[in-house]
Amino acid sequence: MKAKIQTRFDCDLQTFSRNAVKSAVHSYICKPIFRFVPRESVPLPAIFTKGEYAVKLTLFGFIPMGNHYIKPEKIIVTDNEFKVRDNGRGSIAKTWDHWLYANKTDDENGISYADEITIKAGLFTPVAFAIAVVFYSWRQLRWKKLIKSGFKQIN
Repeated sequence: MKAKIQTRFDCDLQTFSRNAVKSAVHSYICKPIFRFVPRESVPLPAIFTKGEYAVKLTLFGFIPMGNHYIKPEKIIVTDNEFKVRDNGRGSIAKTWDHWLYANKTDDENGISYADEITIKAGLFTPVAFAIAVVFYSWRQLRWKKLIKSGFKQIN
């Protein structure tokens, strides 16, 4: 199943793209719906780069959702756009293919933003899909709060 959730942020593209790859930002915008705890004793990197990061996933911080792999494959930054593909997967969702898109708008201090997600989880796909739609809508609200604060929660 595939969904695309879109919004607009009052943020310039450079500030957004500089912060979007920070693991502290990732943790902030995902709380409290998902919590990602590294499976190894090594913490997540401060800045996500291409690679694969093994985490334990919990729903609301206490419902175990098994292992998950955050796998940034593409990170594209230009003067007009920022996009990332996290071709993740996990114990429940065998495919958790997430594209994040941010593009400059006509307004110099704004960007259009979208989360596009493809999920395959066998019989659990409809439930995983419903959770994902709620989750990415929530993330966008958390993004707006973080941007409005000038990223104070993570700096």
